[in-house]
Amino acid sequence: MVVLRSQQAVRRNGAATSSSAIPTARHSLSLFLPVLLLLLVVPVLCFMVASLPFVSGPFGSDSRPAAGRNRAVAVSMEAAKKTASTQGQDRVKSGDKVLLMGHLGNYINAEPGVDYVKSRAPIQADRSTWIIEKTAGGPISAQDIVYLQGYRGGYMDVQGDMVRIKMADKPRCNGFVLTKGNDPKTGLTDYSPLVYGDIIYLRANGERNTYLDVEGQDVRARWPDEGKWQVITIQKPEA
Repeated sequence: MVVLRSQQAVRRNGAATSSSAIPTARHSLSLFLPVLLLLLVVPVLCFMVASLPFVSGPFGSDSRPAAGRNRAVAVSMEAAKKTASTQGQDRVKSGDKVLLMGHLGNYINAEPGVDYVKSRAPIQADRSTWIIEKTAGGPISAQDIVYLQGYRGGYMDVQGDMVRIKMADKPRCNGFVLTKGNDPKTGLTDYSPLVYGDIIYLRANGERNTYLDVEGQDVRARWPDEGKWQVITIQKPEA
């Protein structure tokens, strides 16, 4: 009898212990769940924030930063506006004869019988005309590589900082990158079409990337700058 009562007491105590353990387990679980959710949500939020500068385009993922894409769009829009604004103006085309006037008002010219290039006088003579060319032909725009052929043949070329007429075929000459500086409205590189009367710069298409400059009558290519001495105005010869 005593043994039976002892067994019943043990059962009652065990049941009481089990029932008291259930709320404890539930309380522990309620504390653990928020921590677990926090550990799962925080990495997802970090990934979403890191992905904000990159957006998907209509044809797939565009991995360029938003600032880079906006800059490219601005350049394209500005170039389109300038192309529209030059409609009806006299555009410069590959194969045209042009005049190159330096910042002092004298024309850059080849010299008869010698290979150097000078800027001597504001006279539209044969020796001050150049045939402007680009490999693909057609209208010329800023940032195109152009070649300038002298009135007796050969192409203007840069050797060191000296500007010479190189009596060679065009493929053997480096040519020049024709630039128009930065757009004053946007500060971006100007890619607009070239029209007569434009102010341009001619950068040697070589390792040094120096620009043609005029000092007195001398024409050289000494500095990688688009400054006052490097200013050239492209003109159409008078008929």
